[in-house]
Amino acid sequence: MSDPASASIDAVRRADLRIYPSVTNKIEVLAEHDSRFTADRLAAATRAAIAAWVMALDWDQGRLVEIGEPHDVSYLLQPDRRSWRVAPGPQVTDIVIWRLEPEPGEISISFDFVGRRLFTDPAEAKRASALRSGEPADAEIPCVGMIKLTLDRASGHGDPWPWRLTSGHTQTLDEYRGYTFTVRRELPGEFERRTGLPAPSALTGWVPVEPLTDGRPRRFRLLSGFAEHDEKFGSTADVDFTGEAVPTRDEAEALINPAIWEETTRALGPGDWRPSMNWLDVIELVDNGSFSTDQT
Repeated sequence: MSDPASASIDAVRRADLRIYPSVTNKIEVLAEHDSRFTADRLAAATRAAIAAWVMALDWDQGRLVEIGEPHDVSYLLQPDRRSWRVAPGPQVTDIVIWRLEPEPGEISISFDFVGRRLFTDPAEAKRASALRSGEPADAEIPCVGMIKLTLDRASGHGDPWPWRLTSGHTQTLDEYRGYTFTVRRELPGEFERRTGLPAPSALTGWVPVEPLTDGRPRRFRLLSGFAEHDEKFGSTADVDFTGEAVPTRDEAEALINPAIWEETTRALGPGDWRPSMNWLDVIELVDNGSFSTDQT
């Protein structure tokens, strides 16, 4: 096994694994009569299935095919109707067992990972880069995997692997959440409109944004495009934020949602509206006259 695959499997072993309370309640009842449903065995089966996926990405698909039929596991490697596959070496960060059905004996699992995409279509790679404001198409991005394991009723209570992988797929976190999320620096045109000054010559191209600085406040503008589809209404909302760290996706959502609601009710009046985001940009604003390519 290659070193990237070994590191990825180590990440699977170290990743936080949570079990929803509703699942824990069922485990407490089922495990009294069937040891295959103990929390430890379910957790071990979950990590083993994800580890098999990691190995398959590194071109060793033997274990994944052993535990699931090819058509059941193919979307774990290449998402449905997408011109890219998951690159070797993903880093799994969080695992959740969120559903357990005693009959027919199924557990549903989701896992978060950071990984790269290998595109088969150059035009799609270019489009992906454009959607993420110039970020390289093969940059590491957050993704989500979903797996369902079904109990093989022919297995015995002592069988070390009594499960079959009966469905699975992966998608980007943007696809999972339903909107595009980007963290970027201010663009030249945005700087000029905001300040009335010419943009610094260095303010070009895509530059990674440092997640955290020590002691230096940074200014961000959260800008979102959204729509209230029932009313065929679309608009944008923005809010400014100051802090040392780039807001996380969840923090950015919490900050922008009141502004989206305010803009929706301003345009449509009070009502039971359900606006949904199409995109959300966290834009680090550049200080006038102090920009450099080393600034974070």
